Amino acid sequence: MVDKTLVDLLQASKMAATLHRKRALEARRLAKEPGPLELFPRKLLILPPTVILLVLLYFSVSSTLLSVSLFHVCVSSRKLHVYCLSAATAPISGHHQLYQTFDKGTEASLPSLSQNYSYPIVDSTESRGYQRGETFDKDIKVSLNSLPQNYPAPVAYSAKSSSNQSDHTFNKDIRASLDSFPQNFNTPVAVSAKSSRREENFDKNIKALLPHLHQNSRQPIADTAETKRGSRRDQNIHINPVVEEQMKSLRTLRNHALTRNKTCQGRGIYVYDLPSKFNKDLEDQCEDLIPWTNLCSFFSNKAMGEPIQELGPNWYNTYPYSLELIFHRRMNAHPCRVYDPSHALLFYVPFFAGLNAMKWHYRTNVSNELQDQLGLELVRWLDTKSTWKKNQGKDHAFVLGEVTYNFRRSKNSTWGTNFLELEALQNPTKVLIERHPWHPNDAAIPYPTYFHPRVDQDVKSWQTTASSSKRSKLIAFAAGTREGQVGALRARLMEQCTLADQTCNFLNCSRSGTCEKPERVVSLFMGSEFCLQPPGDSPTRRSVFDALVAGCIPVVFDPFTAYYQYAWHLPEERERWSVYLDGKEVREGRVDVVGVLKGVRREERERMRRFILEEVMPGLVYGAEREGLEGFRDAFDITADALVERARRESGL
Repeated sequence: MVDKTLVDLLQASKMAATLHRKRALEARRLAKEPGPLELFPRKLLILPPTVILLVLLYFSVSSTLLSVSLFHVCVSSRKLHVYCLSAATAPISGHHQLYQTFDKGTEASLPSLSQNYSYPIVDSTESRGYQRGETFDKDIKVSLNSLPQNYPAPVAYSAKSSSNQSDHTFNKDIRASLDSFPQNFNTPVAVSAKSSRREENFDKNIKALLPHLHQNSRQPIADTAETKRGSRRDQNIHINPVVEEQMKSLRTLRNHALTRNKTCQGRGIYVYDLPSKFNKDLEDQCEDLIPWTNLCSFFSNKAMGEPIQELGPNWYNTYPYSLELIFHRRMNAHPCRVYDPSHALLFYVPFFAGLNAMKWHYRTNVSNELQDQLGLELVRWLDTKSTWKKNQGKDHAFVLGEVTYNFRRSKNSTWGTNFLELEALQNPTKVLIERHPWHPNDAAIPYPTYFHPRVDQDVKSWQTTASSSKRSKLIAFAAGTREGQVGALRARLMEQCTLADQTCNFLNCSRSGTCEKPERVVSLFMGSEFCLQPPGDSPTRRSVFDALVAGCIPVVFDPFTAYYQYAWHLPEERERWSVYLDGKEVREGRVDVVGVLKGVRREERERMRRFILEEVMPGLVYGAEREGLEGFRDAFDITADALVERARRESGL
């Protein structure tokens, strides 16, 4: 019996030992077996490559669009203010050669001009949406890889958010990504062991935008005798005599208009009653002007857009390309409007050429003939009018809500119309948000901003608010990435700004959602002394006017951004309301932008801001009421007076 018990104990012991070994083996197997998080990437590899690509695109950009002939990727762009646009849906590689073909003999005297832009997109509030989005295409290739998608959205600065953790995280992360900029571009240095592949890809691609930087320097600005710091403020512009003469002529018109008697005697304005297909029908197509964006909300409230509750009364989400609608409404209510053309001095043609051009920008397989058709029909309609023939259109004015290049289609391109290239359109005055630097009859007026005062007191109240705003940051920079030399300049500014995060507040507009809310941009500018304004899809930016309205001193890097544009609305003494730094020198790392702006004394900054808010700002905004303001001349009043004066000159009066 004892023997049997011992045998049973031995067998039990052996079974226990065997079970223990099996459990130990199972434990080791489970320890090596990947968990769900590790299995996910492996399972993902089983998915077809196409599915993976679509997933990546979904998280990298706003949305995707497929068409028969093109694959469109939609990203945010302040230049288009339609948050899902790219660059174009038709071949337009030669579009921005306009700058290069105007006058080859004088091209050398324009150091900052045409080569810097891939083409002027119709952006911002700046893309269209605002703040203007962009469509990709064979001829306009915007690098998605260079978009800093991995960074959390920065928090616009305010007195209550200066220590916000998310803002600190944003600056910390992007500084880490930009820290290795000046390294050898072929072998980008990983920032840390925790750097993600996405950060490395961004670092590699954005550095490709900086072909001229000093590659052996680790610091953004070489600390050498060639480095320009405080001495580089307000550098001399390479003067172009042709453009300077045009600006002088435009300013003369305004100066003469200011001295005229403001009664309507001899100053009649006749507004043509055009067939609806030239204006009203285009406005009514707000749902379809851009294939994937409904613009109807932007055209509401007298074309000012929907109210922005966060900013209070008089603030609206205004589309930057709504100028045609705003101007037409104000012209219809002008006190000098006459209904008998024989009593008129100025003839206004309310053709919404910008909306017509916009209708075709993002559609494929559209012939140039179709894009030009409505403009040609308008000219044929005008040819039937004796008022048009009398002075060959010299006393007529058109207001177009896009940049001039969208109406001057270049050879071998399908982008835009040829409306302003028509022979019949050479004599009239063309008012646009960006003028052609070689055409004397082009006049630029401000982009519509978000602020639309109703009465004089609204202007005075805002002047007080903006002048007393706590500006705890020296510099603000709201922008997205671009390609080419413009992209290199922006990348250099991003680098300098993020490395000086205690001084500079950077709002990354390449990340969807960051610059699409006007209150965020306004808050950023209200909390800063200077606002950096590099060129974008075209030389001008609506952001320049947003900054001026907020009392933020614009820092300009290209004279064609403002100085060679807005002769009627911006003072000739640029040093009183802006700082100029040569974009080429900044791009090549020879100017410490932050250092230069630190060198501007507080008293001088206050003097400049006072001049901006008291003398400049009221003339940059478009009043909310049809009748305008009483004690201030807003942007519309100044423009209308100058147009009347030009018609007087052309009529020999």
